[in-house]
Amino acid sequence: MLGFDRTALSARLAAALAVPHVRRSSEGALVVDLRSGDVVYALNPSRPLAPASNEKLTVSFAALARL
Repeated sequence: MLGFDRTALSARLAAALAVPHVRRSSEGALVVDLRSGDVVYALNPSRPLAPASNEKLTVSFAALARL
């Protein structure tokens, strides 16, 4: 059992990623529960996109924490 409300988290992530003047089709996100491997949130998960510099920080942190 997850220790959070998946629906509420998805809504908060969607709101946080909503940027004025940025099309939803040009951005993507994928949030995975590291314990279960379940996808918690996905926005255009299979669309190839170049990562922004600040995204590299969170991905690196997650990878290091996992390893």
